[in-house]
Amino acid sequence: MLMNARALVVSDDPSRIERWSAWLEHAGYATFSCQGPGIALGCPRTYGQRCVRREMVDVAVVDLGCDDLVSCCTKVPDDHGTVFVGDAAPATGSPVDDPVELIGAVDLALTRVAG
Repeated sequence: MLMNARALVVSDDPSRIERWSAWLEHAGYATFSCQGPGIALGCPRTYGQRCVRREMVDVAVVDLGCDDLVSCCTKVPDDHGTVFVGDAAPATGSPVDDPVELIGAVDLALTRVAG
């Protein structure tokens, strides 16, 4: 992991945000959170606009089990810095309950971005 790497955790489940953020912080990441486009009033993603929170971090962890509007978070230019988590998650599977797998996926995304 790069020094001072920042991660955004997107989920409408507060306990999941807390758990994933704790894992990431323990691994050395500074974390920020978002409740997802269905809960965050005025979410720019629902209007096809850029997200300031996403742009201020190096990587994002997006809970695909989040609200129905979470697909807004998947329809952005891919800088390879997003980890999608959930049943429909490509490649990484579902590291919902496995901190080692989640941290590994986030570290890999960070490596691709820093590339």
